[in-house]
Amino acid sequence: MCCCIPLFGQQCCSYTPKTFPSGEFAVFYDYCSLMQKDENDERTPEEVKSFGKAIETMGIWYAHRLLTTFIMSELPEGWPKTEEARPFFPVNWLRGKGWPSFERAVSGLIKPASAHSWRRIVDPAVPRSLGQGGYRAAPLPPKLFAAELALKVFTNGADCEMVAGLYADTLAGAIGNAKLLEFTHLEWKDEDAARLAAVLPMATRLEKLIVKNDLIGQRGYDALAEAIRDGAAPELKEMDLGFHRVLGRVIRRASTDSLYAACTARGVHVIVEEWY
Repeated sequence: MCCCIPLFGQQCCSYTPKTFPSGEFAVFYDYCSLMQKDENDERTPEEVKSFGKAIETMGIWYAHRLLTTFIMSELPEGWPKTEEARPFFPVNWLRGKGWPSFERAVSGLIKPASAHSWRRIVDPAVPRSLGQGGYRAAPLPPKLFAAELALKVFTNGADCEMVAGLYADTLAGAIGNAKLLEFTHLEWKDEDAARLAAVLPMATRLEKLIVKNDLIGQRGYDALAEAIRDGAAPELKEMDLGFHRVLGRVIRRASTDSLYAACTARGVHVIVEEWY
């Protein structure tokens, strides 16, 4: 068991050796764990069956909130800087490769993001700074993801449609069954909040939503407010926006007024932390 400040790396903190009592853990390497085509661009019937079964549930490996995704987004020193060997996906999502873009996207759907634990998505291209977890994109609605995916590079061009469908299914299962969503210290701005608002109607079982990002402004909070007013997340009971009370006075941004009002009107409790 280690006891380090989680802001600075991948520490286990609240976890103990009992987490893995047998000393075993599972590692899934996407490309190596699936049956790939041979030099003739073919698979045997058994390999086709195995590959198909793996694809059906592969999104679960990346999306599951208790699993950590390690992203190899940078080439090792000395690696040839060719088009084929380029990093899988730049942070800004322009171009990049199709399958890794899917894997990164679904990895960010419901994994908790907090300054009090290690990052569940580890990417050397996204450094973690004091008080921030490093940028992590908000979930995209299926149609917008499909449009982004059309710009990506696929070794097999026919994979694009399949991956778009796999993303839609993974998003529906992950967001649709989540009771808690925590997106804290991710450097989100208005666009990210608007993306989250667009998928909130799918969160039919969500009971608590934590969105604490200092860079979200009026437009982002208004988008979330509109989603709440329209009935998104019908089971929502609590919303944590990072408000706090000092000497009896609740401190919050004026830009959150519309979201605060929308939550109040629906009977959603807005959490206020006590500071003394």
